[in-house]
Amino acid sequence: MEGTALKNVFLRALGARIGRDVTIHRGVDLRAGGWDLLAIEDGATVGRDASLGLIEYEDQEMVLGRITIGAGCTLDTRARMAPHSAMEPGSVLTALSTLQSHATIPAGETWHGVPAALQTAAAVQPPARTASRRWPAAAHGAALLLVRFLAAELALLPLMVLLALLGNAWRTHWAIALAVIAAGVALAVLVEALVVRLLGAIRPGTYPLYGWTSLRIFVKESMVEAAGNTLSGTLLWPRWLRWAGMRVGRKCEISSIMEVIPELIEIGDECFFADGIYLGRPWLHRGTITCARTTFASRTFLGNHVVVPGGAALPPDILVGISTVADADLIRPGTSWFGHPAFELPRREVVASDRRQTHDPQWYRLATRAFWESLRTLIPLVPALFAVLWYWTLPRWRAAEPRAEFFALTLPGFTVAAGACLIALVLLVKWLLLGRVRSGRHPLWSCWCSRWDFLYVLWAVYVRASLTSFEGTPFMTWWLRAMGARIGRRVVLGTTFAQVVDPDMLEFGDDATVSCLFQAHSFEDRVLKIAPVHIGAHCTVGNSAVLLYGASLGDGARVEDGSVVMKHETLLPGQYYVGSPTRPARAPEVVTEPFEQRSHSRAEPTLSPAETM
Repeated sequence: MEGTALKNVFLRALGARIGRDVTIHRGVDLRAGGWDLLAIEDGATVGRDASLGLIEYEDQEMVLGRITIGAGCTLDTRARMAPHSAMEPGSVLTALSTLQSHATIPAGETWHGVPAALQTAAAVQPPARTASRRWPAAAHGAALLLVRFLAAELALLPLMVLLALLGNAWRTHWAIALAVIAAGVALAVLVEALVVRLLGAIRPGTYPLYGWTSLRIFVKESMVEAAGNTLSGTLLWPRWLRWAGMRVGRKCEISSIMEVIPELIEIGDECFFADGIYLGRPWLHRGTITCARTTFASRTFLGNHVVVPGGAALPPDILVGISTVADADLIRPGTSWFGHPAFELPRREVVASDRRQTHDPQWYRLATRAFWESLRTLIPLVPALFAVLWYWTLPRWRAAEPRAEFFALTLPGFTVAAGACLIALVLLVKWLLLGRVRSGRHPLWSCWCSRWDFLYVLWAVYVRASLTSFEGTPFMTWWLRAMGARIGRRVVLGTTFAQVVDPDMLEFGDDATVSCLFQAHSFEDRVLKIAPVHIGAHCTVGNSAVLLYGASLGDGARVEDGSVVMKHETLLPGQYYVGSPTRPARAPEVVTEPFEQRSHSRAEPTLSPAETM
């Protein structure tokens, strides 16, 4: 139901107040609960991966707060609203911005930054193309689900054909069955590129949010991300993007990218795009979707979670740092930019390295990387082996056991055992491939980087989904310790730990409360630089905050939601920090009454007129 109006039906059933024509894009994670505290009025738009802080953790307490989004409001990509915050009708919160607790955006204003502040008046609704026709929201949601289903079935078609051609051979020989599955997965990736092409080219312009063009855009985005789950960061990924219609230059390194319309993107030579980049993101606003052609000149570096608006034309030899909006009107050739609002970095550390280890590898380095990347095609075989085992033993178990015992014990027992085996396998692979990871530097084309990358692909496929079920339980702490993290006693972990890169680099003191993201490494200059991140005792690090490698937080320090702690930066004990990059600030007023009474005395946010009705 992600990204469709049909999801609103379920949220209403869970207690949320959702108006008509409300758009909640993909990646808006509302699984933590608190739905009764959410009110979204007619025509509002919640963008991709936006964060609504109905529940968060602070000083080892669970904080629940009302979120109110007025009629016609827009939260852009990865924007965040903290508990007890509100947006009045017609207001806008820009990409990557954070609205703090007990703050309200007045009607018709655009707020920007971390923390968000007034930027300008909100943009009016852009005119849609005259030939475009708007569909009913429910019909659009149903059609989107149908097209997604058909696209997925088409991707599985090669596997079905192979199974049909082999007849019963795959049923009796497990090796044949696994080989067929591996071939089917490889062919499915090719079919996904074909599906993107068959959907037709998207022309730049503004279209109704519920219509045929927007449906094709959303399906294309989904197919690109599905292929990226298998290929992102590999030598084949730029080639696949070319097959899908994107123009990609030579010697480009591209990791996971989102909100991508391939035919509207052009990338120059020797560009490096890190993880989680929103590439040429379409603008969703007041019932419309606007897409435009986006171009990148040669030697562009984009850090994690960078948002590149559709229509940007970026110059050559630039760096855009983590969690930054790439503003083509500001960025000049040969400059580096970071922060929110973005500012030019006066200087940055540049690592000199041999191009044979970063851009122009020798044949044996190319062969080494190709070997480790080819192992990705074997990753689905272990779960497939469990499926084959289940297929063979199912008739015997069902015949040997009463129906009640089979469904109450055998079926869930087999599922738990299979999941436990995958978790144990990832743990074993971690210590065999990498051992205890130390601070250091590793060129992109080193064998160490290839092994490091393979481990985290394995983690994502095998255990991330299972670990999500254990968020908020002691099991998550045990798992991270087993993977190398140093975690003290009574540490409260948020909902961002189902997959952590570089767990050996994490050090949490006693009684810390941690809900943030970690970037314990960087690939600037195509050299992986890795260093520990230390969080002292009794610290609180808020949701969507990012800690870069080498960051150290003194005991009792607090980092506000959405903030970014710079690499090798040390925060003082007991100090409150906010911003991207962080800066000392005056801490919010602290509630001093007993814990049992706090839920009855917290101040309520300023509500919009529609909320008070």
